[in-house]
Amino acid sequence: MSLALFIILFFACSNIIAQEAKWLHNEGFNEHKSVETYLNPVYAEAQHLPDSIKLWISDAGSAQKVIESGLHVRVYAVEIPSTYRPNIAAILNKLAQFPMLQYVTIFESQRGAENDKPYQLPADIDLLQNLKGIEFAYTANLDMEDALKKLIPLKQLKSLAITGYYRPLVNGLTDLKQIDEVRINSLNIRDIELSKVTWTTVYLAEGQLTAINKRYVDNGDDQKALLNLSKVQSLRMLEIGLFNLTDAGVLQNFGQLKGIKLYAKKKLSNLITGIATLSNLESLSISNLDDQVQIPIDEVGRLSKLKNLSISLNVYGENKTPSSQLEPIRNLTNLESLNLGYNGLGSMPDIFGGMIHLKRLSLSSNGLTQLPESVYNLPELEYLNLSFNPLGSLPDRRTYGWLKLNTILLNYTKLTELPTAIVHLPALANLSATNNRISILPKGWQNLKNLKTVNLADNKLTDFNYGLLDNPSIERLEIQNNNIAVMADVTGDNNTLRFLNISNNLLTNLPPQIGKLHSLETLQGYNLKLQGLPASLGDCLKLKELSLPGSIVETTALPLGLKNASDLQFINLSGCPLIDHESIFEVLLTARKKPLNANLSGNNISHLPATKEWSNANFGSLNLIGNKLTTLPIEIAGTKFSAGLLLYHNQLDFDYGSAGDLFKTPGDIKVLFEEMGLSYPTLVDDSVYALALTNRIRARAKAKNWHGALAYAEKAKQLAPMVYQNHAPWNMIGLSRFNLKDYNGAIADFDNYINQQAKPGPGVRYDTSTELKYKLKADSALNNPVGMAKTYVQTGSMKNFIQALSLTKRINDKRLYQQWQAKWWQ
Repeated sequence: MSLALFIILFFACSNIIAQEAKWLHNEGFNEHKSVETYLNPVYAEAQHLPDSIKLWISDAGSAQKVIESGLHVRVYAVEIPSTYRPNIAAILNKLAQFPMLQYVTIFESQRGAENDKPYQLPADIDLLQNLKGIEFAYTANLDMEDALKKLIPLKQLKSLAITGYYRPLVNGLTDLKQIDEVRINSLNIRDIELSKVTWTTVYLAEGQLTAINKRYVDNGDDQKALLNLSKVQSLRMLEIGLFNLTDAGVLQNFGQLKGIKLYAKKKLSNLITGIATLSNLESLSISNLDDQVQIPIDEVGRLSKLKNLSISLNVYGENKTPSSQLEPIRNLTNLESLNLGYNGLGSMPDIFGGMIHLKRLSLSSNGLTQLPESVYNLPELEYLNLSFNPLGSLPDRRTYGWLKLNTILLNYTKLTELPTAIVHLPALANLSATNNRISILPKGWQNLKNLKTVNLADNKLTDFNYGLLDNPSIERLEIQNNNIAVMADVTGDNNTLRFLNISNNLLTNLPPQIGKLHSLETLQGYNLKLQGLPASLGDCLKLKELSLPGSIVETTALPLGLKNASDLQFINLSGCPLIDHESIFEVLLTARKKPLNANLSGNNISHLPATKEWSNANFGSLNLIGNKLTTLPIEIAGTKFSAGLLLYHNQLDFDYGSAGDLFKTPGDIKVLFEEMGLSYPTLVDDSVYALALTNRIRARAKAKNWHGALAYAEKAKQLAPMVYQNHAPWNMIGLSRFNLKDYNGAIADFDNYINQQAKPGPGVRYDTSTELKYKLKADSALNNPVGMAKTYVQTGSMKNFIQALSLTKRINDKRLYQQWQAKWWQ
């Protein structure tokens, strides 16, 4: 298991992509988006997520919804907030049904909750027998020794992270014989005998952080921890984030290491001096996170076995590293990977001539205006990152010596053109040159037989007649945000292009033979000026996404061939009123295996077709916001909307709440029909109908239909009392009663809402200050000073607490006054 996997697992913001043993950081890759459980599963499907996804699950109900959606079979990693402790056991029981689950994070707020009661990890953790990694993040009150013991039965567990837990550990760590990768801080292992553990990779973080001044205390923990860690003979990779290492000589004890990653704020020079004695090192990464320092690179130059070297001394871009400092690196002729990004060099010394084995080179963010000649003659080079350097141009020659170059990144380099040599790189697969001034491309893209992805977004291109669409190997092409007015037609039939983004250009037509792009899955064309849609677009039968919002400027029809695009999951034609509405619905109302998410907002649609085809349709969401609908066809009652029907800002006769109001279930549609005076044609279960009524209370209250809101509340309560009790929006019901001057009823409802928000357990918590203000007004209208005083106390405000004391004293309620006075002193 690689260190990259280890790092990705234990930084909560990292995205996870699993392709067997290959892992990618989220640096410039947008192949994965993490999914919150509150995100509708259908929407998640429509966003083309990869096979593995990462979820935040805060309660067992959310986990159950994921299971019911079928997405649980793709969940690879889960984050659980341990703030909701009573619910962790229930969540773990649900997670046992996630067959691919391999990584779990249990965390609390970084602010901590020192006054909270200690708690233990539920024994149900042993249900997750496929776990490979687990992280405890800022779990200050977790009984960590007990938790570690409960991990012993998880035989496949290989990675363990304990983040922000600033207490010594005793025996739990060494009892986990199966672990080979750990993330800990120096205080955790200061007093542990580690000679028997078999760890191969360790990330060692700082020791103690004082609560008062937030500064790291030099108490010797880092020194002691490293001395202990040096006894781990199996250790091969050590990542250090230390700030208080007093004697760098301790690093000389790590002769077993093959790699070190070093993040430091102070005494970086001392650390490097210590590392330079480790003659067996093959990998070294140095990042300076604070003041610019002169470091002894000549010491690094003596590590002749180094294959991978990364030096970034100007991470925050405030200072420049003298280029002369890098001279000793020329001696490292065995290097295969060299990262010199973020050094603010200004110029680059010619140090690459002897690096005949170099495969990866990054020189990004250095302010370079030109490159040394030796860079162009690296025969083994496979990856080159030159981004964020004001190069202006590359040498105009037919070829470079990059015969094996697979990926080149030229983003933000102020290029005005790409050199001819680019199209003579036989191994080139990935090219990115975004945010430049490129107005012309070389000819000959058909020569690149291995080309897969090209990103030329945010440039100055005016036409696109360079044959890229006919390159049979290209799979992803991004040319959005240019000035392209003319685009060449597609002539070849052997296309593998799957993703095409042409948004924000001056195009008036799509390629007439775009249908020859038989593999096309995503077509994005935002804000174009299309005068029509070619009929051949209907031949793109593998389309999953068609997005052309605001792009149609003349009357046209949606090609009916798209009815046969059975994988179509997302279609966005919003702001396109000139597209023939009948053709749109003929395409949409087609039976599909996966839910279709359609956005038709702002299209001046005045009516929907009254056809039985509605019963065949399978929608995730259908967005009809901002149209001119006056009624709905009765046939829509049989349509499935798993994510919802949106109807805000039409001319329909019902109570509009907000743009986010969704009609999903048969109960929702029935309530909608009744508000519009239509008869719903089928029976609906009472509990489903009651839930729909309860959900609509909020919309009616927002529309100031106070009587209507209370009528729904009463009806839902009669139909299904438990459904009503569990789902009633008490604040909106209270607001309705208040406006109808039922002050006692309003107070009771507001209390229900306030108590609901104060109740411990899972769920989102909302501010209750508005409800408390209305409750005070209701008490005042009833001339109820005791009630007002109690409400003042409920606010938790010191000022209002004093108001409560003053009121109780004024009304001579001695018992209450003494009770609250005691609470005040407490």
